[in-house]
Amino acid sequence: MLVTFADGKQPTVLEAINNSRIPCPKNDLGLPVHFKFNNSALFADNRSRSDQACDENSDEDDDDFEEMFWKMGIKSMEKFFNALAKMTTKSLLMTQEVLKERRHLEAAIEGLQPQVKAGLAKLEQIKTTKEKIKEHETAMTSNENFEIEVDVIKPVQKVLTKKGEFITNCQNCSITCHYPCMIADDSQKHGCASMDSSGRCTVCPGKCIWRVHFNQTYSWDYVKVKETQTLEELKVKYNKAANEKMTVQELIESQEEEIVHLEEMIVSFMDQSCHSLTRLQAIALSPNPLTTPDYIDMLIEGEKAEAKVGYQARVRSLEEMREKATIISRVAKRQKLTNTEEKLSREKEETQKKKAFLKKVGHFFGY
Repeated sequence: MLVTFADGKQPTVLEAINNSRIPCPKNDLGLPVHFKFNNSALFADNRSRSDQACDENSDEDDDDFEEMFWKMGIKSMEKFFNALAKMTTKSLLMTQEVLKERRHLEAAIEGLQPQVKAGLAKLEQIKTTKEKIKEHETAMTSNENFEIEVDVIKPVQKVLTKKGEFITNCQNCSITCHYPCMIADDSQKHGCASMDSSGRCTVCPGKCIWRVHFNQTYSWDYVKVKETQTLEELKVKYNKAANEKMTVQELIESQEEEIVHLEEMIVSFMDQSCHSLTRLQAIALSPNPLTTPDYIDMLIEGEKAEAKVGYQARVRSLEEMREKATIISRVAKRQKLTNTEEKLSREKEETQKKKAFLKKVGHFFGY
């Protein structure tokens, strides 16, 4: 640290640097390694004492201060250059690789945020639909044309208004993977920050190859639309074959399975974002790595701050996911779980075993 306007005493800024946890080497006293400078002497008149004695306006006290600051500056410069000669050099090539990795990580984090939000909205939609089906189960069982109003999440194209900015959209997944992007030429999209070394996207759900990513005049967004659907229309979504019959209870069970799958997908996105953030902090020498529960807390605070329509339901879903993520985090660190957490952990294991068993049975009977 080069500290200016330091007049001999310990600079007060050192305490602020420590409190802010700015990464830097420390001395034996636990203070940031620093060099004090007061450059006011550089602007003093360079005259001899005999010349100054002839000047009626000359102030001897000022001259003494300037001489003191000059000597302080020489001493500080000597200390600085002696320390500089002993410092370990850093490769600029390594710095270039770190900057490249940083661009990839930042693109991944930014690209995953809309997917997490869209996933939460989709989760809210399925849960609400399931509750409405339960509410009208009797009527829907006797009448497949019975209609209910549901919220549906749909992708929409949002026209770009800023000129000179480019974008990377995935045609397969209908999602914006990187915006703004520096690459305008579609034939060069393998160089986009969202692509890994093999040319696959680290952002879109399908991890698609760069060739299906294009620079377009719009970005993808997800909006909630109200639609009226019948039981028959809802069944079509979950039926594997057109001639299969599905009861209302089977429809509810299918939705519960989709909720579990969606929650796992959202937590996976969160884990990916969390790992990217932690890696970003690691290469920035930051001492405060994030865990997945910490990241979910950030999302909860963001939802509460924006307070958009339906945010309470999204916050509840996030809180449920945080509870599960906390259990996983504690298990990974081999920390003791509470009775409630052990119960939830066992329930999750039993659910996974049940799903695996049903899958095996299905393969055995050919469905």
